[in-house]
Amino acid sequence: MKRFSIGGAEVGGPRPLLIAGPCVVEGEAMLRETAQFLAALAAEIGWPLIFKASYSKDNRLAADSFRSLGAEDALGLLAEAARAAKLPALTDIHHPEEAALAARYVDCLQIPAFLCRQTPLLEAAGATGLAVNVKKGQFMAPEDLAYSAEKVRRAGAERVLLTERGASFGYRDLVVDFRAFPRLAAAGHPVIFDLTHSQQQPGAGGGSSGGTREFGRTLARAALAAGVDGLFLEVHPEPARARSDAGSQLPLDAFAPLLAQLTPVPAQPLVPTSLRPDAAAILQAEIATWNQQPNTPFQQDDGQIRLLAAQLPPTATPGRDLTLQTAWQTSGSPRPVQIFIHLLDANGQIVSQWDGLGAPWEGWRSGDWLLLQHALPLPANLPAGTYHLTTGLYQPTTFARWHTTAGDDQRLLGQVTIP
Repeated sequence: MKRFSIGGAEVGGPRPLLIAGPCVVEGEAMLRETAQFLAALAAEIGWPLIFKASYSKDNRLAADSFRSLGAEDALGLLAEAARAAKLPALTDIHHPEEAALAARYVDCLQIPAFLCRQTPLLEAAGATGLAVNVKKGQFMAPEDLAYSAEKVRRAGAERVLLTERGASFGYRDLVVDFRAFPRLAAAGHPVIFDLTHSQQQPGAGGGSSGGTREFGRTLARAALAAGVDGLFLEVHPEPARARSDAGSQLPLDAFAPLLAQLTPVPAQPLVPTSLRPDAAAILQAEIATWNQQPNTPFQQDDGQIRLLAAQLPPTATPGRDLTLQTAWQTSGSPRPVQIFIHLLDANGQIVSQWDGLGAPWEGWRSGDWLLLQHALPLPANLPAGTYHLTTGLYQPTTFARWHTTAGDDQRLLGQVTIP
């Protein structure tokens, strides 16, 4: 999967991307209030965030439904609200001629789900060179969205995101097939889950769409467990008065409590998770042949976790997983941790990573051993050379890095050669 940045917001990193904001630009005050709220929340939880709002709504059910304040007026308000909040901005486009105009105001263009196969629109978005988020149509198989992404890429946009927003299920309802996430990811682009529109009930509001906000937590947690790279959510200071999607947008005061329950769940389980204390002798004999690590444990509060050793392959093959093992031991009362492994090139840039839950949420005792296996997917086009593997820990609820007793937040595991 490609990893990149959109206006400073990291996509495909260890923390899920949030794309959040109101459905449509309704006015300056509402837009500024929402952007400032989201910026403060993103800074607090440490998640990258892109501020979104449509400057025009072409896909409305009723003829008298609100559509836009006017293209340039709405785009200007969106850009100014995002700029004041120091957030990148996203908006969607509906016609090819809109791409160049919208690109003057935002950092990312979005292709609506109903238009995800429209070649001229996709090519116009790609030709701007901006990042492009393509939403999967409610009628489309996940694998087919790869063709849309390729149209965007060939037109000039290398940064492409693919978004799942549910599939039509009879009349006025949508369902989420969680098998879609790995099938979308096979195209090699970051995958986003549109939580808001997956709960939408098209036309159920009598001339407008309804929604089922009560299922948001369940769907979001399931999507993170399935390995998505980010979430798309629409929020509004007063959803009941929203001029579009009033039934599915979240009120601002419900957004933070929802995110607090969405600690990322690892998609790849650890094998095995823990060893009994009486297996310590066997483990010690096994890791005696591994690359022994310096005696500088990671620590936080009254707990420590010590990296004992690592077993690395001397070489690796692009397009395949790089598999390695690490051995750890606890002391004191360690908190739950998330373990990351980074593969760095000669410039210190991350080219692949592994991220998974490294400890049970409860039950760790001082002296416990942990033997972990990690598989890092290597890009098929990875150049030959020498790469470095590093590891570290962070707290999954706050993303605060643990530091070693030497003051570092990462440890060098060793080198791997790509022949």
